[in-house]
Amino acid sequence: MIALPNQRNEALHQKLGYIKVGVMERCGVKFDQVIDTFIWQRSLIEEHG
Repeated sequence: MIALPNQRNEALHQKLGYIKVGVMERCGVKFDQVIDTFIWQRSLIEEHG
């Protein structure tokens, strides 16, 4: 999960092959601010062909 906004971390996850699969809205607090988080996933099995 990535606390939003965080463009550098999002770019890193995309580069590593992760895809966004969801968002949890207003689910946490960081630096006294309510935050949303993206949920990412990456397959551990490579598909061929």
